[in-house]
Amino acid sequence: MEYQASVLEDDENKDEILKGDIQKFLQDPDPKIVYPSAIKEMHVASMNALRGLKDLDQAREFYGKDIKFMDEHGSKYFPLVGQNLVAFTLEFGPAFRQQHPNEDIFELLFFAEQMLRMNQKDANTRIQEFIQKEKLPPIETMNWGTDAPLIQAQRQELLNSLKKFRGLPADPVDQQADPVDQQADPVDQQVQPDAHNRATLYDAAARRNYRKPYVGKAIDPSCDKCTIIDPETKQQVQAEIIGRHPHRRKWLVCAIHSLNKDYPKLQRFVTIDGTSGQYRDILEKYDQQGSNEQLLVGSKGDLNECRIEDFELNGVVLLPWGDSIRMAAYGLSHSKKQGFRLFPKTVLCSKWGVTTGVAIMHCHLQKCGSRIPECKTGKEVAKPETWYP
Repeated sequence: MEYQASVLEDDENKDEILKGDIQKFLQDPDPKIVYPSAIKEMHVASMNALRGLKDLDQAREFYGKDIKFMDEHGSKYFPLVGQNLVAFTLEFGPAFRQQHPNEDIFELLFFAEQMLRMNQKDANTRIQEFIQKEKLPPIETMNWGTDAPLIQAQRQELLNSLKKFRGLPADPVDQQADPVDQQADPVDQQVQPDAHNRATLYDAAARRNYRKPYVGKAIDPSCDKCTIIDPETKQQVQAEIIGRHPHRRKWLVCAIHSLNKDYPKLQRFVTIDGTSGQYRDILEKYDQQGSNEQLLVGSKGDLNECRIEDFELNGVVLLPWGDSIRMAAYGLSHSKKQGFRLFPKTVLCSKWGVTTGVAIMHCHLQKCGSRIPECKTGKEVAKPETWYP
């Protein structure tokens, strides 16, 4: 009626028209009124908003007091699940509570986050299988492949943060544990990221820093950071010092951000001359207060029984050597209990052949947005602008 009155505001016969409409409405309290499209859209939007508020209230009620933890830390620990947390909670939460009433809902959230990260296409199926198991499988014993150490540490960080929020003592972190050696449930052997996602989601910095037994201890952690000139953009950029180059101990190997938006967490490895006036202070601070680590050199023996798929490449180091460039792969073999090592190009080529050895490093340089040099002359084989926008 209110809408009708506004429409007839300038009509001389509006009183009679409204009187007739009111009488019709009283005779039929549920008349088939045809509303204009604008009114229909407003009505639908209002109903959707009400449903959304109702769903939000149900989801928040599901977490109880822990909803404050989700509000404060959800974006850090569950960035993918958190994109539609309400829908996720309403879809999977009730079944999880019914099947596993004594288990923590955060185990489900953590498992779902890994599934969405590794294989989004089959994530819902994997989550349903996880929920439907008679006994909830321990996440820490699942076979996460080469991501196991990082996932273990992330899960422990989440649990400790959650316990602190709940006023409980945190568990000690076992930095010496090697989750790769743990026995996995055969059902969970399929929990592996596909080949494409391995590269797009690989977090170079996290993979290095979570291998605690192989990371040096800095007196002042800020001395393991520095500002250098980006060789690609020629702009100042923040860098993390990985260590001294083993062949030139006064040169530092630094990691800087990727320039390729498709591989945002890969890193470019840059070498800087610590004897130059530009970087002398950086070397002195790293030597006196930083980790002061020298990178270990990998040999062909370190790659014994190592298949290409078992070799984890963290970055490619380019070291100026006169008029030429020395190229090396910073990585580790998952067939041995070792930390990251610097494998010269000749070692990789000797192990897997020249074509494959060079391709491994060139492919990584391409993905992270570095130039590809010709080692003998130092000239660029391809400019980075040819593969990143």
